[in-house]
Amino acid sequence: GKYLCGVLVERLGVIRTIVITEAATGVGILTTLALPGMATFILLPLVGVVLQGTSSVIYGTIGDLVEQDKLPRAFAMVYTVGAVCGLASPIIYGLLGDAIGIEKTIFISGIVVLLTLPLALVLRARRWLVSRTVRYSAAALLAGFAAVGIWRALFGTASLAHGPFCL
Repeated sequence: GKYLCGVLVERLGVIRTIVITEAATGVGILTTLALPGMATFILLPLVGVVLQGTSSVIYGTIGDLVEQDKLPRAFAMVYTVGAVCGLASPIIYGLLGDAIGIEKTIFISGIVVLLTLPLALVLRARRWLVSRTVRYSAAALLAGFAAVGIWRALFGTASLAHGPFCL
C-alpha cells in the first residue's frame, strides 16, 4: 500500500492521492457489507492496500505544509494523536460493536473514513501556519485512525471465521 500510494503521489499529487485512497477505503469498507463472503474476502486486501498507504501520504504532507522550524512540533502532534487514537479506538469501537452490532459498526467506520474527504480538500489551500496545519491534520488523523481502530477492533485479532465475510 505504501509503495502504490507513493507512485500515486508522484503521478497525481498529494491531495488527489489522499482523496482517492480515503474514498477507496471508505467505499471498500461499506462495500464489504453488501458483498457475499468470498467476494468480501477478495476485496479486503485491496482495502488494506489503500488503508495502509494513506497514512504514509498523510504523514508526508506535513513536511510540505509546515514551516521548517515548526516541523518537530507538527510531527509530535500528529504522531501523538495517531498513537492516542490507536490505543483508544479498539476499546471504544469494540464497545460500539458490542452495543449495536458488527454490521452497523462497519457502516459507521466507512462513513467516518468518508468524512475525512472534506478535510483533505482543505489542504489544497496555500501553505498553512503550523497551528492551522496541526489542527486540520490532527482532525483528519483522528477521524482516519478512528476508522482504522474500528476495523482493527472488529477484525484485527479475530479469526477468519469471525471476519466481515461471515456476516
